[in-house]
Amino acid sequence: GPDDSDVASIPQGASTSAPTGAAGLSVRLGRLALTGIPVVRFRDELITPNVEIDSVIRKLQIENLDTENTDQRTQLTLIAQLDERTDVELAGWVSGSMKNADLDVTAEVANLHLPTYSPYFAEFSGLHLKSGRLDATTKVQAAQGNLQGEIQLSLADSGFRPSSKADTQGITENEGMPLETAIDLLKDADGRIALSLPITGRVSNPDVDFRPAINKAIGTVLQMIFPPTLIASMLASLADSSSPAFVSIEFSPGSAELNQAGKSAADSLARLLSERPELSLTLCGRLTAQDRSAVTSAGKTY
Repeated sequence: GPDDSDVASIPQGASTSAPTGAAGLSVRLGRLALTGIPVVRFRDELITPNVEIDSVIRKLQIENLDTENTDQRTQLTLIAQLDERTDVELAGWVSGSMKNADLDVTAEVANLHLPTYSPYFAEFSGLHLKSGRLDATTKVQAAQGNLQGEIQLSLADSGFRPSSKADTQGITENEGMPLETAIDLLKDADGRIALSLPITGRVSNPDVDFRPAINKAIGTVLQMIFPPTLIASMLASLADSSSPAFVSIEFSPGSAELNQAGKSAADSLARLLSERPELSLTLCGRLTAQDRSAVTSAGKTY
């Protein structure tokens, strides 16, 4: 019979159907690999609009698969290209049963065209992806079925649109600020968004939560520029408004000159707008009784 080094080979003794009275199918593979450059055409008609993806499989290899000896490590390797522009690579191993598996897998995706997958994103987030490209690196491990890992995301030229007014309101309530403000805070000077998403849960039920990652990323941006007390004031203002508010920059009565505290606050705002150029800032002036008294005493009229 064929040995383990043969391509697409099944060693002698492997079952292709379950014996009478057996609990299930038994499979044992020394090495299974696809040859040539096969194309897989995927079409999902269960979602609207339908999603269609053509995948070119450059390499697909499975080694040491034995459903009766799940303690041994099954090695996995995949190199593919989606729709002629997205590169996908996956490598790692898995052992154990599905619910209590051990695994160590690394995956990379480069130049993923986001609008293609907008229907899926809209299903769980309420947002349509109008534009954008994604690079991602995932490193995930599991011990006895417990997952621990991280997804590093980098989005470029991203554009989002809520599915409805209700989704817009829901996103604002969940994130504590309008979607546009959150995105503008996340985008750097080159228009890119970088996020680190933790992976937890079980192999049979993985959990990837965007909200803590987004809040952490926004907090990191603010911490680089503002002192903690000012950040707390800004975030507290979201309870009464749809956008973060800054503490007042005060002038001496009747004067247009900034004091040292005012200059420091203005410098921080300038830095924020420089590093996040898509943010907009609304300035509101206010005249106090002390200002009016100072102006009157100086004999000025306005």
